[in-house]
Amino acid sequence: METVTCLEISKFVLDESDSGVLPTSLASWNDSSLRYGLECQDSRNLYLIRVQDTPKLLHRSGANITQDTNARKDPLIPGKLVYQIHVHLQCEPYTALGAPLTEIVTWRVRKGASRPVVEQLLTKLMGIVNKIPFEEGLYKAGWGRVINLDPEIHFIVMIGWTTMEAFTTAVRNSPAGRAVLDELEVVTERQIRHMTLRQSQVQLLKMYGTRLCRRETAVLLVLWLIIYCTLYVTLHA
Repeated sequence: METVTCLEISKFVLDESDSGVLPTSLASWNDSSLRYGLECQDSRNLYLIRVQDTPKLLHRSGANITQDTNARKDPLIPGKLVYQIHVHLQCEPYTALGAPLTEIVTWRVRKGASRPVVEQLLTKLMGIVNKIPFEEGLYKAGWGRVINLDPEIHFIVMIGWTTMEAFTTAVRNSPAGRAVLDELEVVTERQIRHMTLRQSQVQLLKMYGTRLCRRETAVLLVLWLIIYCTLYVTLHA
């Protein structure tokens, strides 16, 4: 069955005593698709983001996805799950997720407003944002539909930035972008949040450890060949 790339975004509110501190259990999760981080606007909010492959048939049907995830069941996260949504982005997600600052905007379509109109406006907005050069702080921007039936969040926008200053400067210096945002304000309600995301240390060690092992093996093979060639030349001189 054909698949599409899907983001699973889970938001937690941490217990008061753990506010502003990342749960230590996250660093050791054996999950290469997991990114996690605290919200810049409110450090009580923790986000877990996974990249998944989801059947396209399920995406088209808009069915409610239920999965056995650590985000729902791991008892080591000291907080309350606020929401868990699944999103089909219109672009690859890794660039924005790997940026120094990741922006996530959630959008709810106002009652009576047209979703196709919202999609057209989001596409137009992303076209404007993605013209910002990397030198001015943009990594990548994309939007996507929420494919499970969440009553409050219908679309998301995800953008990677170098800094918060790059984000504020881009908004200030783009009259065309602000004009589209004004149009979206009429038909949607939005919430903008920023975070710096991390990846599981276990997976990083596995990735880079494997690369180091391969590199060391290659070096040893080269040295062995040098020694062999030197001995061969010496013995047959």
